[in-house]
Amino acid sequence: MRPFSWLLALLLLWSLSATARADAGEDIRRIAVAGAVDLALQMLDRVQPPATRQPARWAQWEALRLRLLADKQDWAALLERTETLPDGVPAAFRDQAGHLRARALLATGHPAEARRQWARLIWERGLQAEPRTLRRWRFGVIEALMAEGRPQPALAAWRRFQHDYPKLGDAELAQRVRFALRVGAPDEVLELLQGRKAPTLEPWRLLARLRLPNADPLAVMKAAEDAASKADDATLQGRLWLVAAEAAARAGQGRNRVRDLEQALMRLPASDDSLLPLRADDLWDAYLDYGRWLGNRARLLQGDDPAWLELAAAEKDALKRRALHAFVAIEGAVAATREQGHERLLRDLPKDSGRLLENLYLHSANFPAEDYIPQVVRLRLAERALEQGEHARASRLMQGIEDPPEGMDPFDWGLRLARIHILGGHEDRGIDRLYRVLGSRPRLSRDEADRFLQVVFDLQTLKRDEDALKLLGALLPRLEDRRQVREVYFWMADSHKALGAHDRAATYYLRSALLPDGVGLDPWGQTARFQAAAELAEAGLVDDARRLYNQLLQVTQDRKRRIVLRQRLQQLHLRQ
Repeated sequence: MRPFSWLLALLLLWSLSATARADAGEDIRRIAVAGAVDLALQMLDRVQPPATRQPARWAQWEALRLRLLADKQDWAALLERTETLPDGVPAAFRDQAGHLRARALLATGHPAEARRQWARLIWERGLQAEPRTLRRWRFGVIEALMAEGRPQPALAAWRRFQHDYPKLGDAELAQRVRFALRVGAPDEVLELLQGRKAPTLEPWRLLARLRLPNADPLAVMKAAEDAASKADDATLQGRLWLVAAEAAARAGQGRNRVRDLEQALMRLPASDDSLLPLRADDLWDAYLDYGRWLGNRARLLQGDDPAWLELAAAEKDALKRRALHAFVAIEGAVAATREQGHERLLRDLPKDSGRLLENLYLHSANFPAEDYIPQVVRLRLAERALEQGEHARASRLMQGIEDPPEGMDPFDWGLRLARIHILGGHEDRGIDRLYRVLGSRPRLSRDEADRFLQVVFDLQTLKRDEDALKLLGALLPRLEDRRQVREVYFWMADSHKALGAHDRAATYYLRSALLPDGVGLDPWGQTARFQAAAELAEAGLVDDARRLYNQLLQVTQDRKRRIVLRQRLQQLHLRQ
């Protein structure tokens, strides 16, 4: 081979390797965009080389990792990864890592440290950085100064920034008008926003109109509500509803204020933003003001809780009911009726109001700790936490609660409590609750048994199959429907299979197949027989397995199933 052919081969190999890396990076990005960010990060762990051996390649993958962490807003992990960078990484990567570290510091409430980080980048790398990168760093310094509450340095920084960059981008302009609003210059905001049509700027335009000395709050309220109903982004909607709520309060529109605050709290987390604070207690106050007005109009006396509840029960307007129930929940004279108020408020909340519920009860001075929250509300909050995968928080919310709230079915309460404990990492506590549920009922209806089984399935998912078997065995004599007995035998077989007891699994699959007519060749029975044959084969009872597969082959007409059965028979033949 000629000498230069080796060089060509190496170049080709390097080119293919670079292409493979690019393809892998794009694949990881697509997976992250699809929503599986944690999976993408795991994939990165597998392909990223050690920094000590290949610092440049390590930096390429680390840049992607930091972007994913920023998109995920996992600021703690990002700060940990950028605290110390290895030697030998490219300067461009150090710039990116430094910028994202500053962004993470700002997001976690450390604006002074973020400002110093950006200032260090400008001082050390400003001359070498690309113009857009330098602009991003300078803008970061301004954001940090604003977050620090230092208006004079921020104003000076803004003047220098606008001198060098006369045309602001939408994100820059949003921060600029926020600054003008904070220093009390709404007329400047309207001037800055002339000709700018970006929807994200509309909340600040309307807020500036509201802050003018001659403002028309009713007109602003209507404009903000109309814009919110047309917006298609949840954050933008929430801000517009919040501006509408502030305008409604100034216009004396109590009903609109309640409605607008509810809509905002359904879309945004509670916050103490200096311009547009979103506080759960503002909604509680709005509920109380509007509910009190409704009660006074009906000439009710405060303290006569049954009369207030009766007025709410007769009300067809759900928002008015919520205001009246909230009034009783907070101002009721008797603990029992306050509990009723919370329960009925919970019932009347709009659909898809999980975030609203969290804001109302987890971010309010009315409930300084979780044990101040009424039981029925804690149950709903715990179930929402389970839906979001926050199992530990769900279990913590239910800690110390044993008895069901007044008016709730003890059976249903017990099952829900058991499931929260099981998925919250306290399986033994949940199992104990399931036995107590069974002990309270000598017989179970089909619906009750189905609900009980759903919790047992959670145990099977968590590999607690021995406990699942004991519970299913305790359930069997309480079943009224023989078809359900058949199903329970099948689930018991599944647990035996998971435990490796293949002969026991085959026994219960066959018991499931043979009920209720002793033949078991209906669709359910065929499925159970098929599972039983597989377990018999695993148990070494090959002849029995063959007989079951042949029986199924005689009665099965479906072409695909017949192919599978013949394959299984062939596998049995190869075993012998």
